[in-house]
Amino acid sequence: MSSSESLDNTKLFSYHSHSGQFCNHAKGTLEQVVQAAIDRRFTSLGLSEHMPRYKPDQLYPEEAHLTIDDLQLLFDNYVTEAARLQEKYKDQIEIVIGFETEYFGHESITYIQNLRQPHRKRFTPTGAASGHDDTPFPTIQYIVGSLHHLRGIPIDFSKELYLKAFEDVGKGSWQTLFEVYFDEQFQLIRGVQPEVIGHFDLIRLFFDAIQQQVGDSQVRGELSGKLWELVQRNIDVVAIKAAGGRFTLSDDSHGPDDIGMFYDPKLKDYLERMGIDEVYYLVARDSPQPPSGSESFKHVQAKSVLAKNLRFR
Repeated sequence: MSSSESLDNTKLFSYHSHSGQFCNHAKGTLEQVVQAAIDRRFTSLGLSEHMPRYKPDQLYPEEAHLTIDDLQLLFDNYVTEAARLQEKYKDQIEIVIGFETEYFGHESITYIQNLRQPHRKRFTPTGAASGHDDTPFPTIQYIVGSLHHLRGIPIDFSKELYLKAFEDVGKGSWQTLFEVYFDEQFQLIRGVQPEVIGHFDLIRLFFDAIQQQVGDSQVRGELSGKLWELVQRNIDVVAIKAAGGRFTLSDDSHGPDDIGMFYDPKLKDYLERMGIDEVYYLVARDSPQPPSGSESFKHVQAKSVLAKNLRFR
């Protein structure tokens, strides 16, 4: 679809969101998140709670009271609730149902692919009669491709764990740490082909912890030529702007109060400086198979709005 067919200066959207109902470090219920998006005049919202991790050593410290079965059931309950809200609020907001990935090596690719299978059965706790519930499972319409761990160590949970990754994975070299991050991100993007890429440079989140430990004068954080090559390679896999790549907006909200976080005139100025003329939002497809040559994915279609016409609060 051409941009001229989809111009609408009232469009506002995000495809990366969480709620305290299904994420321990977020706040509010999933319905409160949806209601907040409606109150702030969002026209489209992607729900993207974390996928369930599948080994006990992948649990975050805040999840010590949970089991792998708990995470699987929580995820199934999330998708069921997302489908309920999608129907309940369909006349007020376009909701698309997705999830945010984790990555622990190549095995994660198969796991992620299985999660979005259209005929996947619901999980029931180990020891149940069949191990699955035959109730039809709602469709996963899109994926946010994100990397939160390096060799099993969380890089976004705390400075302490970030420094552990710095020592254990980076061997005391922040450049090596970044190389591993972008290499694993490349494997994730290539293997999963997510519709949306989440926080591309998450590895920078706690970089100041390394600077404080080593010293600002020793670690300034400028990317070397090799690191820039890895960044460019990963962007090329997604498809850079010149090759038809599409830009969207997301806030990675962690509760109703975060909806539209940093959606302000500064963001609009940034888009202009970067030469981003159009941004894209997702709508559900009537048919799961895209027609030839369309700007579509399997279950969602990308439509554009001029960046200059976006109205942020």
